[in-house]
Amino acid sequence: PALPTTIGSRRAKVAAIESFEYYPGDSKVYREWLSRQPIFRNYDRWLMMLFIGIAVGLMGRVLYTLMHALSDFKYATLRHLLSQRQLFLAWLFSTVYGGALAFAAAYPVAYIAPAAAGSGVPEVMAYLNGCNIPKVFNVATFGVKFVSTVCAVASGLPVGPEGPMIHLGAMVGAGLSQGDSSTLGCSTPCAMSGGVCGFRRFRNDKDKRDFITAGAACGVAVAFGAPIGGLLFAYEEVASHWRPSLAMLTFFACMAALWTDTTLESAQESVLRPGTFGAVAPSFDTAFEVNRKVTTHLLSVFPAALVGVVTGALAAGFTGCSLAIGRLRERAVGKDKRRQVIEPVVIMIVYTLIAMLLPLAFACTSSGCVLDHTGASGSAGGGKGSNLSYPSGGAPAPAPHASSGSEVAGSRFSGSSGGGSDGEPGVFCEGGSEHLHRVVEQSMLTFTCRSHRARARSHEPRALGPNNSSSSSAA
Repeated sequence: PALPTTIGSRRAKVAAIESFEYYPGDSKVYREWLSRQPIFRNYDRWLMMLFIGIAVGLMGRVLYTLMHALSDFKYATLRHLLSQRQLFLAWLFSTVYGGALAFAAAYPVAYIAPAAAGSGVPEVMAYLNGCNIPKVFNVATFGVKFVSTVCAVASGLPVGPEGPMIHLGAMVGAGLSQGDSSTLGCSTPCAMSGGVCGFRRFRNDKDKRDFITAGAACGVAVAFGAPIGGLLFAYEEVASHWRPSLAMLTFFACMAALWTDTTLESAQESVLRPGTFGAVAPSFDTAFEVNRKVTTHLLSVFPAALVGVVTGALAAGFTGCSLAIGRLRERAVGKDKRRQVIEPVVIMIVYTLIAMLLPLAFACTSSGCVLDHTGASGSAGGGKGSNLSYPSGGAPAPAPHASSGSEVAGSRFSGSSGGGSDGEPGVFCEGGSEHLHRVVEQSMLTFTCRSHRARARSHEPRALGPNNSSSSSAA
């Protein structure tokens, strides 16, 4: 019987992919070549790992800088429009801006480098398991992947750069170790030289596989700020061929990548705040920061186990729904390039519409954060909230449910979550990371919750409540 269309097309696609053996066959030619290799020379392998780490760290810093620049422009414009109570213009700008970036992210993938679609992690894993997927590591795929990641994340779509960073890191590892490009038709002198400063002996499938593994691990290290996490990811998820020497080389590359990214980030901060170059502090990339001691009990194991069972069942259901939606998308979109470009733009429009209109159905609720009117909470001389003044003389307790008297509708916030140099108030969340500060601030930029809109229509002044609690939309 004929296979279903989806399964048949998938098998046909897989059948077109060639496989290869990493280890060369035993032959006289290979033994003669191997006898001429400097098998006791190992410094060049460490040097190549250093180059890969530095390159991935530099690439990651450029990528995050561009993403934040495009995103900050969007939120600065929304801040201005919403401070003028221009809700429709704010929605229109967010839709057009996000839709344009979504189009810029999808068009080159559909028409220039289809291999850059998706996160790229399955392709990297398939290659490291012996599947020679064409064009997954070439220069065109790298350029399109980089631009598409910047535009997609900055557009506001619910996507992140972590998966693409793994693919981009793997492409850096492949490109630097092999030193040639069939797309550009050129090769580097070091890649073709077998001398002291040459890397010609790395031009084989086995060494290329190892450097791709290290590049993927560096991508994880830069994306999450965790070199050990990058090493464990490579060991547990992507690498099928592993040995202790590769673990040491990979960890060294991850450390070099994170050091490069952190150094460049510190240099960027020193431009805005002179004299802070070299300072290492939790940044926006620290998503979850725990700084409180919690007393627990042995019996807490049982409700934790129950939570694990429930969330596991929900995860299984989510995975099933995701696979079903993927099959539906494959039938609806398929290989039609125009639909591939239109799809993310439509999703962006719907997503923005829901994000702006859904909070109208809910009342404003307290976020548990306060406003720093001194604009100094993010200064170089102190931590978050070091210059705050609370009415009660101490840090705020968890905020109660919002009421009309405890809502804040501050419409002027600094470009960063710590307050600006122009004295504008910033946002401070007790015990929160920089990530939480920015999320709270950006959520307060969409003052579309019900009670706020009612007050805006009546043109009533918006004031701080007795607890200085700021508010964000309940949705």
